[in-house]
Amino acid sequence: MTYAWLRVTFFSIYINATQADFLSVFSVSFSLYMLSIGGAVYYFYAKYGFRFTRLEILTSRHLLVRFNRKTQQVHLHRPTSCGGIATFPWRTTGSTGLYPEDDSLSVGMRLGLIWHPSRTGLPHMEMALLGKQGQGGGELRDEWEFIRRYMEEGPHAVPRPRLSTQLPSPIQAFSAQFDGLCRFFRNSSWLFKLAILIVWPAFVIIGTAHWISLLLCWRPRWPKVIREAGLPGKPVPSPTTLSDYPPEIQERLLANADRWQLKPGKRPEKKPRKPRTPRTRKIST
Repeated sequence: MTYAWLRVTFFSIYINATQADFLSVFSVSFSLYMLSIGGAVYYFYAKYGFRFTRLEILTSRHLLVRFNRKTQQVHLHRPTSCGGIATFPWRTTGSTGLYPEDDSLSVGMRLGLIWHPSRTGLPHMEMALLGKQGQGGGELRDEWEFIRRYMEEGPHAVPRPRLSTQLPSPIQAFSAQFDGLCRFFRNSSWLFKLAILIVWPAFVIIGTAHWISLLLCWRPRWPKVIREAGLPGKPVPSPTTLSDYPPEIQERLLANADRWQLKPGKRPEKKPRKPRTPRTRKIST
């Protein structure tokens, strides 16, 4: 649409400027009309529509989490429209991979890190999802235990992790569709496996689109104060507070702050029970 608009508009302006016999009131009006219509459309799009069609909608944006063992802090790197960069003390970090009784509910879920307002002092809860989709709660607990040991005991307390590439590999694009479902596929019936073979073109289309989004995305860069945190003589980043957000965002967060507070309640009064009437047994003769 942009190419067509520019071609028609500038071609009409070029004809008016180079061919005197073509110049007329209609041709000039048409050039001004096309120029004003296109300019108005893109002005309103840039002012009101761009927020709904950001580049992150068409790409797979990297949401980074950085663990600094020396400063005992956790940093979140997100787009400005999704919370921005935040810093939290490690002691305030909670996890969703704790309880064995929730194993059946954790299939296909990712490990979640949680910062509750009761521990951070913020009027809202923060959350970040890590890693691949697990095949059960045991995988999530193992991943959380790896992070906990690294932060509290050091690198010597955990096995050396496998490093993955940052290049947009097609294997990453196609394998992401089956994260957490390998065990389910192995134990499924032959009818379900046959259904998967029938719909395989859909997986190919989704995987290809995912790979294209990986090719279009970029890896964000941490601020200098976070990259140098923990080095000798370098400052320690301050934890995120409410004052770090814009005034309009602070107002919205404070408007919902009461949802995260425990409110004292009153136990309902017990209703008096009606006395039971003894049942009489009928004897048939």
